[in-house]
Amino acid sequence: MFGNLMALLRLEAGRVDRWRASDAAAGIEDDISTERLASLDACIPDADPVSLADALAAIIRLGAEVNRAVAERYQRSWPSELAARMIALTRTDASSK
Repeated sequence: MFGNLMALLRLEAGRVDRWRASDAAAGIEDDISTERLASLDACIPDADPVSLADALAAIIRLGAEVNRAVAERYQRSWPSELAARMIALTRTDASSK
């Protein structure tokens, strides 16, 4: 999931030079906005199971936000209903705040 999320973040930031020649995560902290970097940090779980569920919910939410932004920028449609269902399925106490 992280690889796909990193690639989406790069696409949103317009940092797709060497797209296929490098790891999408390499140097990501320098290529995305500080807002997105903070959101990405919330996707990294601690060692406990609750933290893992919260991180999964954060990944789903961030992926939905980035997909929406990229779709709008490039005038493409995307399944927002599916994103809403995935967000609902992964909702946790921490992710609903």
